Amino acid sequence: MFKESLIKFLTSKPLYKEEEVQFINEIKKIIYFSMKNLPYEKLTRIYSKESINEEILSETIIKIYNKRSIILGKIERIDSLKSYIKFLVVNHLKDNLKKAFIETEEIQKEPKSEEKELKAVVKMDAGELMKLLKKELTKTEKEALCFDFLKINNPSKSRGSSSKAKSRAKKKIKEIVEENNFSKEIAEFALNNLFMSEICKNVVNRVKVDK
Repeated sequence: MFKESLIKFLTSKPLYKEEEVQFINEIKKIIYFSMKNLPYEKLTRIYSKESINEEILSETIIKIYNKRSIILGKIERIDSLKSYIKFLVVNHLKDNLKKAFIETEEIQKEPKSEEKELKAVVKMDAGELMKLLKKELTKTEKEALCFDFLKINNPSKSRGSSSKAKSRAKKKIKEIVEENNFSKEIAEFALNNLFMSEICKNVVNRVKVDK
């Protein structure tokens, strides 16, 4: 039912009154579960305490509609539409929180605590990005990126095939980052820290063994 209503909404087809009420209620539930692990007090610095739920609901609906071409293009491949939308909502709210951390005067008063919290959010998002990269990139593409990062040649691949695999990997990463609304800061943290430690260390070990 939710999937059918979502498709109607994304293709600008009218929903029956009952469908519309049900659809909005489902979105509200998703927002509720999205906010459970986020700092509510900090969200109330961005949104009005009296209308926080309505404001976030409005932003979420706009966010989903703006992503309509992406969602419709992969709707049959998304395991859980509600989880996917929850992911969009969480990322959107985290982005707003990060902007608030940077813009608020409190960052001047408590630079250490605010900066630490901002870094924690970036690290958490980078972990989510890494999960997607591990899933979407092939073994060949991961290896090609690692050899490129390490500035060494892959002894088991020609330069041509390594170059093609690297190009495919970078294109996929760009698409994943854009589709899921990850910031440049998060992408850089994921690639420079997590990708190197979680994936490239195995490549380094293999090269050492080969030598």
